[in-house]
Amino acid sequence: MLGEVNASKLTSVRVGVIGVGGVGSWSANALVRSGVKKITLVDPDIIVESNINRQCHANYDNLGKPKVIAMEEMLRQINPGVEVAGYDEEFCDSNAKKILDSSKVDYWIDACDSVQAKVSLASNLGKPSSNQRTFLVCGAAGGKINPHKFICTDLGNAKNDALLS
Repeated sequence: MLGEVNASKLTSVRVGVIGVGGVGSWSANALVRSGVKKITLVDPDIIVESNINRQCHANYDNLGKPKVIAMEEMLRQINPGVEVAGYDEEFCDSNAKKILDSSKVDYWIDACDSVQAKVSLASNLGKPSSNQRTFLVCGAAGGKINPHKFICTDLGNAKNDALLS
């Protein structure tokens, strides 16, 4: 589907996922299934029963396990050679530099549910520096819009969402 050139690009990039819950777990899963071989996961939470219906790494055997550990185990079942860097901690200003500098991520996915983490990621990646990287932001749209009007756009075009705009 991707073609040989694009598929080979996926094998050489490192993608970071901040928030390994409903959006982030499926994102990480799809990335590794698509050929990404290097991934960084950041999430401070553990698997709880209410995660089972919407997070791919959540099951009864994983209850109480840190989400980054459960996700790493699942990714290794998909591709035993995947290189996973896991941070079982909240992404925030006090650890942003450590995570961003040590993980060498090319692309970040903001799938976190913490306003503080979203702001910290955007402020650390959005300004000119050695950490400036491309990042994808997932905003909360559930129950708020007509799904037929959903569009993908530049973050600068966000409207009616104080956090995203």
